[in-house]
Amino acid sequence: MPPSLVASALDVEVVAHNHRSDIFQPGVLTEMDAFISARETLGGVSFSYWGPVSAGADVGQ
Repeated sequence: MPPSLVASALDVEVVAHNHRSDIFQPGVLTEMDAFISARETLGGVSFSYWGPVSAGADVGQ
């Protein structure tokens, strides 16, 4: 089972950053928007994720 982390942040306004223009829909927020908004508000927040790739390349999961 992969490692997990639970964190919470209060009083962070989450705004759309439109980083995925290929799937962006007006008024829809993503988890990435929440992470970026938390970083802008709180600082010291980072997130890294590599899912499986179709080529089967080892991406260091």
